[in-house]
Order: sequence, then structure tokens, then C-alpha cells
Amino acid sequence: MNFSGFKKIISQRQQELKNKSLPSNITPAQFKMIEHLWNAGNSFPRNWVPRIELLDLTQQSDYRRRLTEIRDERGIDIELDKGTNQYRLNSASLNPANPRAYLTKKQKEGLLDSEKYRCQTCLTQDINNTSKTMQADHKIPLSRGGTHVKTNWQTLCHVCNVGKRRACEGCTRDCNLCVWAFPKKYGSKLLLNFDHSVIEKLGTLNLYDNEEISKHIEKLILKN
Repeated sequence: MNFSGFKKIISQRQQELKNKSLPSNITPAQFKMIEHLWNAGNSFPRNWVPRIELLDLTQQSDYRRRLTEIRDERGIDIELDKGTNQYRLNSASLNPANPRAYLTKKQKEGLLDSEKYRCQTCLTQDINNTSKTMQADHKIPLSRGGTHVKTNWQTLCHVCNVGKRRACEGCTRDCNLCVWAFPKKYGSKLLLNFDHSVIEKLGTLNLYDNEEISKHIEKLILKN
């Protein structure tokens, strides 16, 4: 099969999604990346392609997200090697599609309001979302079997949402035990700035690991 044949398979998938009134679009830049991955070898899985090649090809800074879209939402069998930031096409077969569903404006406002317009990870608050930084996020990503049910949505700020997305790429750990997915259960991630003298003091207390530092600070706070 050549790429034209593979493209017909993809077009059939798009039509299936369209018939169900589900998102089906694949942009020219996304097709460019699919073709580039297809041409990286003559057998499956294809050879690994460095991320810089895909960035140069598309000239789009969000190329990683666009690859994730066609992998998770359209079913293109693309694999990411998170350690080296390389991608490859595993086969000409398509995986089940899981098109992204978006909350209506009313549903999103209801979610943000129920969580007091506060990021569930870093606890940043933006009442009424005036700066538009608060976003609706799937706790368990669609790529890991997450669904669009109400209980799988949470409020994250833009920065934490991007951080979570990157942490999820290539991750194989149990989502149900993940602090990104369930910060209310496992604790929120806070970015704290310490003076160098404080950092040196932590060293004298043999506190180097983030978890150990967190437990030490928590103990001091609860003590008071």
C-alpha cells in the first residue's frame, strides 16, 4: 500500500465520524505529518522521526497537540517515545476513534463556578474567569480511556493544563493514582520560591526530595 491508499482509509474514518455528527477534520499540516511519518521507512513500525523534523515541517509550535489529536481522536496509530521526543507510525490500521467533546458555554461556566474558578492543581483563582485562564480539563485523558461524563471534568488554569498534557504523553501509570488527574485526593502541586539561604537550610536538614520537603512543610503548618 502506498500513502494514497492509506489516505483513503483515513478519509473513510473521517466520513464515518461525520455521519455520526462527530468532529472529523484533519488539517493540511496534520496530513503533512502523517505523510512524513509514513515515508520514514518501508515496513511497520516505521522509523522514529525526531520532533524537530515535524516542527520544521509544519512551522507550528503546537504540532505536538495536533499529533495527539489525530492519534487519540481520529485513531491514527502514532507512537511517541517520550524519552527522546520522537514519533513513529506503527501500522496502517486505525485504532478506535475517540473524538473530543466540548462542554457547552453553560456547562463550562457551571463547572468553573462549582470549583470557585480555582485551578485544582496550583489553586490559582480567577473569579468569573475574567482573564480566560481557567479551562475545562478531562481528569483521565481520552487517550487513556477517559470519557466525557461530568465526573471526569475539572478546572485547570492554562499553565497547569499544558503541564498535565505533557506529563500524560507516553505515561503508562494508573491514571486513578495520578496527582494531575485527582489533585483533590492526592494533593495539589504548588510552585514555591525559596531564597538560596532557605534552600541551603533544607540541605542541612537532609531534605532534598520534593516529597520529603512537602511533608516537612505540611508538618510545620499543621503543628500551628
